[in-house]
Amino acid sequence: MTPLAPLQGRPARSLAGVALLGAALVLPLLVALTAPTRPVSAEPDAPREAGGEARSTVLPTWSDDLLDLVRRLPVQEGGRVKPLSTWARFTLLRLNGKASYKPEPGTSAEAEARSALAWALDCLYFPELAKEQRIFLVEEGQVLETLRLEIPDRKKRDRYSYAELAPARETLDRKATEFAKELRDKERRDGKVRHGDFTPAQWELQRLDANVTVYERMLATLDFARTTIDATPLAGHLEGLADPARAAPVEVLRRLPAVWNRLRDTATPGADGAPTFTDEGRALLEAISTVRTRLQGVVTERDALALFPPGPHALASDTWFGPQEAFLRAEDGGRHDPVLLGAQTDDPQVVKERIADFDQQMDWLAGWGSTLAVRSDPHAIASRIQPVTEGVEAAATRRGEYRKVALEIAYYRLDPLFFGLLAYIFGFVLLAVTWLLPRAKWVYIAALVALGVGLVFHITGITMRCMIRGRPPVSTLYETILFIGGCIVITCLAMERMNRQRIAVALAAVLGAASLWMAYRYELFRAEDTMPELQAVLDTNFWLSTHVTTVTLGYGAGLLAAALGHIYLLGRIFGFKSGNEGWYRTLTRMTYGVLAFGLLFSVVGTILGGVWANDSWGRFWGWDPKENGALMICLWEVAVLHARMGGYLKSHGLALAAVATGPIVAFSWWGVNLLEIGLHSYGFTTGVGARLRVYYVVEAAVLLAGIAWWLMSRRAPRPTTGDQSAA
Repeated sequence: MTPLAPLQGRPARSLAGVALLGAALVLPLLVALTAPTRPVSAEPDAPREAGGEARSTVLPTWSDDLLDLVRRLPVQEGGRVKPLSTWARFTLLRLNGKASYKPEPGTSAEAEARSALAWALDCLYFPELAKEQRIFLVEEGQVLETLRLEIPDRKKRDRYSYAELAPARETLDRKATEFAKELRDKERRDGKVRHGDFTPAQWELQRLDANVTVYERMLATLDFARTTIDATPLAGHLEGLADPARAAPVEVLRRLPAVWNRLRDTATPGADGAPTFTDEGRALLEAISTVRTRLQGVVTERDALALFPPGPHALASDTWFGPQEAFLRAEDGGRHDPVLLGAQTDDPQVVKERIADFDQQMDWLAGWGSTLAVRSDPHAIASRIQPVTEGVEAAATRRGEYRKVALEIAYYRLDPLFFGLLAYIFGFVLLAVTWLLPRAKWVYIAALVALGVGLVFHITGITMRCMIRGRPPVSTLYETILFIGGCIVITCLAMERMNRQRIAVALAAVLGAASLWMAYRYELFRAEDTMPELQAVLDTNFWLSTHVTTVTLGYGAGLLAAALGHIYLLGRIFGFKSGNEGWYRTLTRMTYGVLAFGLLFSVVGTILGGVWANDSWGRFWGWDPKENGALMICLWEVAVLHARMGGYLKSHGLALAAVATGPIVAFSWWGVNLLEIGLHSYGFTTGVGARLRVYYVVEAAVLLAGIAWWLMSRRAPRPTTGDQSAA
């Protein structure tokens, strides 16, 4: 009688059930990394109402034509041009913890949640109502205590509106400044700053201040058009201006070049070369100075949105700028003088084109400003903003920066990874039906079809991302999750094709769904654009497609081997298939094969990494934590395979060794980034450490349980078949 005879006496469970349990334990790494996202940030506000317009009390329902129009509007952030919809999605995700929000009762014409793009329009056109929405997710209640804010009926982790945070805005800014000084002092003193050196509330305070700043800048985007100025000092010179006493700032700017030309015509060269003005010219210069001072008071914030591309004669590296910066650039007197506009060239054509750029920016500003007068009519906004969007798209196209915008919009609207997740889950449900109806072959075939559909969506998502970025599919930690998950599913389906034991197909469903779910949660946790510009050290498609891809394949194989090891150990412990030693031998062969596969790619990838390091840093090996992690995987897998070939590890011992591979891979994949040292610290991810520790504890428990079962089985009479008691 075996030590676990009572368990073994029960009816045998389905091997797919074993696969589910095994995968659930081998992948606490995946689950551990699925933490809620971080939140918030903003800064001063006070957008003014346009021309005394009455304050609105209800947010409108934005029309589909307007949403489609602004969705494709390009913006630049972090060096990358992307659709406005992408910017809105990740900005709201950062502030709110979700890519949508539900307006407060009575402030919206619709009761359901509003999209991130609708939120962006809310901020642009109805800042007074946007301030009332509970947008800011605060995860540490101590932050409110620090700010001395007493808001009743709120949880420790809750959402707050800008209006609720506004009374403590000055305190928030001061505390964040003090914390930033502490960070600088510590870095100067110790050479580095570790996340654990400060409390979660301090980091939350800093993030809240940054998010509030972004929010305030968003609210102030159209401030340049929300007021009028008194331009009467130049009343006789601003031709076509209906009411100089209540003039639109953009219309004043549009007419200033002609005023500068008149001023230039009154000047004569002095003895020292400096211009000398007549009395009329000095009076005009004083009037220009007065109006300029009033124009300078129009813009109160920096831009959150870089909506305007540089002109055709700008450098390719020149960054985009927002409406308020465009206003300030135009307000600069030198930019109004056509001669000074072309001061760096004697080519009249270039001067003419630069003046045309100025006029175009004025048209864009006027176009945005004109929409405020019809802000409650989405269709009217669409008709007025369309020329602006077409002009910006044309300018971005000339710079070669608009080619991927439509594809990125299609990617997020299609959302292939979400449908891939659904297909994997549906495939798993169908497999569960086969446990109840083992003879229903059509259900098994339907499950395979569902997994195939899920894999197609999975690969489609990865492929579209590669096309958008022009990069291999492993340039960020987020992308390695997708890539590893896809490779595991392909490998599992290939193994299922070879042995048809229904072990691998169950793993394909579980691990495929787990990888996409982990990617989704990681996106929420980071709340950042998942297609950023690469750091300089990673900006090489050759090494990304060779070294990083190869090493990542090794990671995937190591995790898959660990999953198979879990199935073996849990099957033994709980008595699954206790009389079917052939089933366990099949598991052992699969585990061995996957480990061999992983060793090949890990060794080749590590060598390629050394070659890359030599090319980039002038040395092949420097005992960097990331290099040590890759070496650990290679040495461990070499030791395991040699021990198996030499007879030191039997089936149970190989399963234990495979399970131990999981934490080693997790350390190399994620753990070394948490050390905050070395040349590979670009992958540092705050908040993952605690989840990794949970994973290590769970894996240690599985290993201890497997060892305990083996020790207990040695005391019992040895079975006449198989080698399950041999380690």
